[in-house]
Amino acid sequence: MKTTIFKPAPLGSLVLETRILTDGTRFDAMTQDNAGSGAVIAAGFVPSSALADPEDTGRTTVLSDKEIFFHQMYLQMEALIWTPVFAGLTHPGEAAASGQPLELPSVDSARSYGREARRIKTAECEMLVSEFASAADAARAAHYAGVLIQMGKDSLLGAFLSPETNGRDDKYGGNVFKRMRLSAETVTAVKASQPDFPLIVAYDTTRNGRTDEEMLLQLAFMEEAGADAFLLEGEEEPEFIQRLRESCEVPVIRRPSEKTVLSAIRLLNEGKADFALI
Repeated sequence: MKTTIFKPAPLGSLVLETRILTDGTRFDAMTQDNAGSGAVIAAGFVPSSALADPEDTGRTTVLSDKEIFFHQMYLQMEALIWTPVFAGLTHPGEAAASGQPLELPSVDSARSYGREARRIKTAECEMLVSEFASAADAARAAHYAGVLIQMGKDSLLGAFLSPETNGRDDKYGGNVFKRMRLSAETVTAVKASQPDFPLIVAYDTTRNGRTDEEMLLQLAFMEEAGADAFLLEGEEEPEFIQRLRESCEVPVIRRPSEKTVLSAIRLLNEGKADFALI
């Protein structure tokens, strides 16, 4: 089968020249190693949401003018190799920095690993939505090409989606619709603030107490809210991937079995993803 690696493909308002993306940090993303990449997803270099404020537990913080300037300088380096860079936005949840309390949907049903943990309040959930929108605004001001909202393993938004880590009884917990509310509101707010800014949702496909139907429903709601692509992480069963590919209209990004170009090409040629992330 003819390779699709160099077939330009849309991702939101962007058209990427290649279908292989790079999972980079602010350090390796500055190298020529990514010169042939369709885009760099700076999952390890988050401009605002995951920069926890020590004065305010683990909630999101908005970039200062000085920090935005730093990011602009970084992106100018990337411009030298013509590679779009997506900013990763997340609340760390169970992955909070050492010395900070874990902020979780509910403490009783979460894995605190012996660390101090607290239940995030309903009002803080509402505030978090606007903070993600502000984080996207900051990423746009710093000239990122788009954003990735992390709803994968250990992230706060991801924990809200699972009944195993969300035992709340307010509007953000309970049935599948309430559990997906915070994530859907976050995507909606980001797209309302930056309508033409490409938005990738990173989603954990490990069941964690969910059925395939629940996960497909959650992804359908994210697509309706404005997600321009899905990055699938975690356990991936072929039948579920096939059902998702048939039901969603936005691109699907997956990691090949090996972090090599050949493995990525194989994944794309088999029609199992629209983009490969290595």
